[in-house]
Amino acid sequence: MRWPAGIVARPLAKSDVDALAVLLAAAEAVDHHGTSFDADHLIEELDTPYLDLALDTLGLWDGGRMVGCAKVWSRPGVVDVDRVWIDGRIHPSWRRRGLGRLLLEWGCARARVAHAERHPGVPGKFQGRCNATNESASALFTGAGFALARCYFGMERQLSLEIPPAPVPEGLRVVTFDPAYDEATRMAHNEAFRDHWGSRERTEQDWRASVTGSRTFRGPMSQLALDGDQVVAYVLGYDHGEGELHVGFVGTRRSHRGRGLANALVSRVLTAAAVDGYAVATLGVDAENATGALGLYERIGFVARRKTANYSLEM
Repeated sequence: MRWPAGIVARPLAKSDVDALAVLLAAAEAVDHHGTSFDADHLIEELDTPYLDLALDTLGLWDGGRMVGCAKVWSRPGVVDVDRVWIDGRIHPSWRRRGLGRLLLEWGCARARVAHAERHPGVPGKFQGRCNATNESASALFTGAGFALARCYFGMERQLSLEIPPAPVPEGLRVVTFDPAYDEATRMAHNEAFRDHWGSRERTEQDWRASVTGSRTFRGPMSQLALDGDQVVAYVLGYDHGEGELHVGFVGTRRSHRGRGLANALVSRVLTAAAVDGYAVATLGVDAENATGALGLYERIGFVARRKTANYSLEM
């Protein structure tokens, strides 16, 4: 890969998180992608079992300043298609110089190799995403042959607003997350999301590392619905700093859908968050979610603030 004069390209290291945070903050001020640039959170993102920093990441440097970055990643547990994600950012002052196109080319080349190494027996797809209003990023993807595959809404709700109570269906009980139910929650998640676009089976290692083992996971801000000892629905909360509780995962087993469980659990999580001093709750939802999640969140008081476009290209 030939980079412009003055640009040094090398893999990211954990020691780069401060420079990476500065880059992401500058890009976020223009792109409004919803990216976190907290250094501790970035270290956790880089320290995952499915990311090889030496092969799957790249930082672009202009002297001592990081002006671009990219990472290629996928998770284990392929259901039908191995979707390999290519995430990249360019500092606003370095845009329109071809760096974004070069990063995408690098990402596609790495994604193709990673797919062949990890999941050669199933079809592969390149995946990318950007704010739906980012015309230049959208043009970058479509110019490379990507097509719009899915849109997601970033939603938020002020916790100062009244939180209406929601009943728990008869015969079921709701409990605050307990590590004793961790594996049962993972099993419930895998079943609940088996019919969702782009979902994967979460392995024990992946689940422990990035879901309930995440530094930002908050058990007291998470709720489970039990039918006997089986977890049939769950809502998991994450501390995103500055008074924000992020509702990261919401799921209901297919056998228990249509009974208001998501409503009941989300209501309890919001109430707990408000009592604990959080100011706002956020979440992301598939615009085409077949379970009607978007309408549910709107009824609970969430408002869409951002729309993310996912682009896809078959390998």
